[in-house]
Amino acid sequence: MGRSCNAACGGMLVRSVPALSGAAQPGSVIAAIPDDRLFTISEVSGLLKVPKSVVYSACDRGDLQYLKFEGVVQVEGRDLKAWLASWHLTESPSP
Repeated sequence: MGRSCNAACGGMLVRSVPALSGAAQPGSVIAAIPDDRLFTISEVSGLLKVPKSVVYSACDRGDLQYLKFEGVVQVEGRDLKAWLASWHLTESPSP
């Protein structure tokens, strides 16, 4: 886990996670994620309603831990929860 996903990302890089601000709310999603399930990037993207590039970028920056299984980038549920919780804690409240 924790390897860079430059090759899998195709060179796309999104600098921050604020793209999640218009997406599914982390608190409502986190509880439904099983710790031991593996999610593909497409599944994470669909679950959070964000572009795949946002998820790949989080992998590339090391914010979201992942593993490769048979050449497919996958994220464990516990790592997805941790990433969402850390994003939620760093989000600035709206005025």
